Amino acid sequence: LVAERTVATVARELVDRWERMFGLLQAFREREGHTNVPTRHEEDGEQLGDWLQRQRKLHKHGLLLGMRAQRLEALGLAWDPLAEQWERMFALLQAFREREGHANVPKRHEEDGEKLGSWLQKQRTRYKARGLSEAERKRRRASAMSDEEVKRLEALGVAWDALAEQWERMFGLLQAFQERAGHANVPYGHVEDGEQLGVWLGTQRTRYKARGLSEAERKVSALSDEDVERLEALGVMWDVLTEQWERMFGLLQAFRGRAGHANVPHRHVEDGEQL
Repeated sequence: LVAERTVATVARELVDRWERMFGLLQAFREREGHTNVPTRHEEDGEQLGDWLQRQRKLHKHGLLLGMRAQRLEALGLAWDPLAEQWERMFALLQAFREREGHANVPKRHEEDGEKLGSWLQKQRTRYKARGLSEAERKRRRASAMSDEEVKRLEALGVAWDALAEQWERMFGLLQAFQERAGHANVPYGHVEDGEQLGVWLGTQRTRYKARGLSEAERKVSALSDEDVERLEALGVMWDVLTEQWERMFGLLQAFRGRAGHANVPHRHVEDGEQL
């Protein structure tokens, strides 16, 4: 009889304990507006975050009473908070894409109070982790992205190598400029389709010069052989001043061949240039 009373007392204490922690979770939710309690959070002297983690583990293994699970769910508890956070950020990325027309979120961009740009960078890191061994992932503390996550992000147009995609976009704008203007010598301040194409081309020239420098001397990355070939195919000149001098000298030769002398009048224009 004593043993039965002891069991009943313990059971009642466990129930009371659960109800107390549930009440603290309710208080946390009313104050914070959510139930994503940090693991080490204390509420009224109790380890609420740790308790909530135990409830998630019990639920995962099918050991949490159905009524308790329902009550926790009614408070808005996510059994897998990481998955819920991913879905929230994905929804914000969808909203960004619908508004901006692309999914290339700037690194420091915030959407609805969330660091969406930083989150997208982490997804790119997780994508790269797919190519690592399990041991290497553990060493780097990097989780690999699932196939489903890859498909969903790619469906939104996410580029895994943002720098490469940006380069391709600017190269496409340079092609459009070259087709329209007949040359690829974009003025430094020129803007094409909202992009600083002249500044970008100046950067490519700097990267071309970096090819002749040692690794220690380089302040920017050097252009690859493929990039050089593609830009030269459009007629890009690496030394604009020298090329301009040669062009003007050619016009002077043409003037001399026609006029018989090289004394060009001060305001004379030759082939559209102030010779």
